[in-house]
Amino acid sequence: MNITIKFFPTIICQIPDHIRVTRSLLGDTGTVTFTFNNLKFLMDKLNNIHCLYQLEIRTDQHIYSTRDIRILWANGKPCVLQAVFFIHNRELFDYFFQNLQAFAFDKGLSFFQNEEYIENLGN
Repeated sequence: MNITIKFFPTIICQIPDHIRVTRSLLGDTGTVTFTFNNLKFLMDKLNNIHCLYQLEIRTDQHIYSTRDIRILWANGKPCVLQAVFFIHNRELFDYFFQNLQAFAFDKGLSFFQNEEYIENLGN
């Protein structure tokens, strides 16, 4: 499975520093938040970080896009960028999650779940 992360205007992206996946208790909706702490790759290619308007993730079969991009500033400079995806379909969420697991494995990233939370769901 192949995942490409791209900002618009067209900038192929680095690996995110952090990916947070949350899912509703029933499992039919969820969010995926990509966090980028090193924004040098963007600043080198953009004159103004304000012109970012979309993050797109392409898999083999689907294209996911979001316009929910948040930039956190410190001392007048952008320091953290977050892009939030809202997924409102169980099948799409399952497919996206499987692709994220494969992406993490291919890039040598650690992937873990909150076991305490999962154990509490069974009680």
